[in-house]
Formats: sequence, C-alpha cells, structure tokens
Amino acid sequence: MGIDMKRLSRILTLSVLLIAIPAIGQDLIFDTDEFASWQYPAGLVNVTDEGVTVKRFGATENAVADIDDHSSITIGQFGSRPARTPTNQFSADRIRDQDETTYWKPNPNDPLQLWWIELDLGRVVVADKVRVIFPDEEGARPFSFFSVFASPGIPVFGSIQPQIVYERIGRPINNNTSQVVEFNLSMTGLNSAEGAHLDLSSTMNFDLVRFIRFEATGATPDAALAEIEVDGVGFNLSSMVGTPTRREDEEPHWGGTTWTSKDRDCEGCGKGSGADEMLDEDVGFRTWTIEGSDKGDWRKSGVWQTIDFGSIFRIDRVIFFPIVAGRSPVIYGFERDKQGSWSIFDFLTSDGSPSNRADPVTEGPFHYDVLSQVENSGRHMFDFRFPPLDMRLLLWRVTKPQQFHRALQLFVYHAEGYPRQVEIESDDLSLGGARSIRRIEWEGEIPEGTRIEVDTQTGNGFDSITRYFLVNGNEITKQAWEAQRSRNRGPVVEEEVRDDTWSAWSDPHRFSGQEFQSPSPRRWMRARVRLISEDPNVMPILRSLRIVANLPLIAEGVSGIISPNEAPLDSLQSFNYVIHPSLPATVTLRHTLDRVAR
Repeated sequence: MGIDMKRLSRILTLSVLLIAIPAIGQDLIFDTDEFASWQYPAGLVNVTDEGVTVKRFGATENAVADIDDHSSITIGQFGSRPARTPTNQFSADRIRDQDETTYWKPNPNDPLQLWWIELDLGRVVVADKVRVIFPDEEGARPFSFFSVFASPGIPVFGSIQPQIVYERIGRPINNNTSQVVEFNLSMTGLNSAEGAHLDLSSTMNFDLVRFIRFEATGATPDAALAEIEVDGVGFNLSSMVGTPTRREDEEPHWGGTTWTSKDRDCEGCGKGSGADEMLDEDVGFRTWTIEGSDKGDWRKSGVWQTIDFGSIFRIDRVIFFPIVAGRSPVIYGFERDKQGSWSIFDFLTSDGSPSNRADPVTEGPFHYDVLSQVENSGRHMFDFRFPPLDMRLLLWRVTKPQQFHRALQLFVYHAEGYPRQVEIESDDLSLGGARSIRRIEWEGEIPEGTRIEVDTQTGNGFDSITRYFLVNGNEITKQAWEAQRSRNRGPVVEEEVRDDTWSAWSDPHRFSGQEFQSPSPRRWMRARVRLISEDPNVMPILRSLRIVANLPLIAEGVSGIISPNEAPLDSLQSFNYVIHPSLPATVTLRHTLDRVAR
C-alpha cells in the first residue's frame, strides 16, 4: 500500500544513486585571429602574427614621418597640401617621404621669389631641432643660399585669407656645400616662477612648431631639397586621448577622455569652452577658455581640467602653455582683455588607484598625488621634468582663479621604453550553450619583470529594451514620444542589455591555469586581459588564451526515480533514489553508478 514519504523520512535510510557522465571538453581558444576583433587601443597595442604586442616609446619623434595621420589647414592660395610650393608642386611631397634619394627641385625658369616650399606638420609639436637634407649628385646639388623659417601656426589677425606668422630660425653663414644642415630651436624671454620639477631657465631649448618654410635667397644651379626633418622631444600622449571631439569625428585614439568645468554642473563654472582644445595640438585657431571666480573651493571655482589617458603610462615630462596676461607672445586680437595671470596653480597625478575621498564628478574616484605647486611671476611656458611616474590621470587646477583664464595646450610625454600597463577586452562572447569553466590558461612571452592578468564576467543572457528619441537626438519616454507630432519623432531603437545574471568583474587570474574566478556554468562570458611591466625595457607578448570548460552535468535538467514506492508499516526500509541527468544528444551515457549513502 502507499505511504506518506514525509512521515518515514525520520526512520528510513535513503541511498542516492548518481549516474556518472564523462567530462566533455568544450575549451575555447583565442589567438591573434580572434584578438584582432577585440577592443584595444590600436597603435599602442598591435595584433600581429607574433601575438599581442605593445608600442615602445623612443626619446625623440620625427614629426614629419606621420604627417598623413593629421589634417592640414588651408593657408593662402595653395590649398591643404602638407607640402606646397608655387614651383614644381608635383614633386613637393618628396621632401617628406623619408627617402633621401628623392628630391624637390624648383623650376630654373621660375623667378627666384618662387623658389620656396612650405611643410605643414598637421599639428603643433614641441621640437628642439629642424634639419634640411640635400642630395649631392649629378643634376641635384645642395642649395647654396637659403633661409629656414618656422611657425606654431599663429594666424595673422585681420587678414582676409588665413595666413600665419613665420620667424626665421636660421640660414648658412657662408655659401652652403653641406648635405645636412641643422638648426636648433629655442624659446627666450621667459619670466620667473617657482615649483617642483620646473625648469626655471629664461631660455628653453625647444619651441612650438607646426609650419616650416624653406626659402632660397640666391640661385644655385641644379639646387634640390631631399628632406625636411623635425625632431620632436618625444611622443605626446595628449594627441591620443579619446576626447569627445576625436570620438565624434572617428579619429584614432587610445581611449580615455578629458573634462573640465564646462561639462560639469558646479557653482561658479560660468562660461567656457571644453577641455578638448587643450589636447588638440592646435595653438593657432582654438583655445581653452573659462570665466570663473574664487569660491573658496577649487572645484566650485571651476578653473581645472582632468585628463584620463586610458592606460597606465610612464610619464616623465609635461609642458604647459597658458596665455598669461601681458607676457604671452600669442594674442588673439579682440580677446586681449581675457587674459589671466595664472599666479597659483597645481598639477596632480594618479595611477588610477581608487579613493573614497575624491569627488567622482570633478577628478573621478581616484587617489591623486601633488606633482608641483606653482607660484608664477609672469611666466608663460612651463616645462616639468621628473623621474618616470606611473600615470593614468593628470589634473591641473587654479586654486584662486581670477575672472578669465585662457590656455593653449598641454603636452604630456612618455619616458623612453614601454608603458606600465595596457588592456585588451573582448565583446560579450557566446559559449555556445551553458559551459562549466574550470580554469584559464594563456601562452606567450613573459620576460622577468612582466606579467599577464585576466579578469572575467559571466552571464546567461540579455533583455531587450526599447528607446525613444526626438529628431534632435534627445531620448524621451514612450508616452512623450507618442504625444509628439510626427515631424518631431526620431527613431525607435531596440537595444539588448545584459540581464541580472551577469556578474561583476572577477578577481584577477594572476597565473596561467588558475581556477576560474567567475560564476559558472554560464552561457556568456567577457574577458579583459592586462599586459603589465615592472621594467620599462621589457613587455609581455600574448599569443593565445584558453578557456578550459566542460559541458555541465545538469545543463538540460535532471529526473529522479525512487524505489521501492511502497513500504510496510513499522519496519526499517532502505530506498534507492536514482538521478538521471538529461544529456545533450552529443553525449553518451556511461553505465557507471556512484552510490552515495545518505
């Protein structure tokens, strides 16, 4: 007869039989083919047949070599060509092709006043030397008489057409016969200031350069010019910050961003332009401007900027170019009255370590250390040099601002060698069904002083949400969208978002073969890989990543049978409970039983 199983639960012994199934290997392997589709800062990180490699920074940069990565500004009547001349324009680009066997020659039938050529670097660079290289062969000889001019790109105020102001940086003292002639650059007339790591010299051994003009001052038979080279003082990381403008224009960048008080709702922020202008490598046509006043707290006063470089770099130099009232060589005509003194300001740095004391809106939730506190007496160019610092964020602030502050550019330079840390990240990866992930393994070159770490997230799926927009791009509710006239309605967008099964980022997997740190089994996964170097001379190379996984035993559910299903009263009875997993069609059940006494 039947019995109440709950009543017998206290007096019977129950044995559970589990059907054992084999572990079915379902590893996922990622190599360079897959890594190429991951998210990474292209150019800083490169995916090649060798693996995932990282850029090594040099002590100097030839600013002419990558002109094509930048945009020229139309100047005068010769269009936006990087190299332009009124004579033999067809060969003008040869002065920048990095090939000393090719050259530009002026047409000997053209008048001498047309024997000039200009080179636009496409952006302003901090450079310490300009070099001109001539051929010396039959039919092509060095110019005997010439002058070389340079300009940062400051426009001529009031001119009908865009024009710029040049200054001569040099000419040969005697008739030139050399194939290579170099001109050192300098900036003079700097006032005093005080601050840690600050070069206090009144003359700096560099200048800001965007345009180079080579001009013949006398006729030379078969005169030709092979190359113009500009030695930048290093790689300017500001040029690769993912500013809002670079992202909107789909320009190359290495991630990160920048913001200033214009983009924040803070008391005293006033009028102002965005932070992009400080990092755009343009000193001639755009500036950073803010109108603020001292509110007793620098955050509320509003004269500050935060820069997130996106990765952790080894930075050893910062050059800051504000417009200082009555001192700066750059004056923007009708804006002469909008010049601040920049009398007291600070620079702070962060390696990205978290802090619960920082304002997440202003400086982000990060810990900062003071790099330099500057007391200025009219200086308009600031060159900070220091031992390499691990830096992800840079913050400058004016602690007691006056009404107007304007600044042109902030240059941030990487020390020679590799960065401290870079990351690559996958998209959400389908595991092809539920997988029980056991561990993560990787292969590559990991020199002493370097390491690789992997973080993971896992989840089971996504939810679909519907978003409603006006024609101006603003998002509104469904009810508000339906209430709009048809001409005001923008697109309706279906968007997939993660459901609540997704985990946060795991603890780092610090060694290959480490046990998987995210919840499992799951159907989806995302991976983030860090390449880390303690030594600037070496960097790891990642070749492959393996996710060691099995099909979960109960991926398709389980069923159970208990026997016998009847028992006599008032006597001890043993029961067997057999659990049968529902297996995928590809799995064969082995007839092996594990008996577990309960």
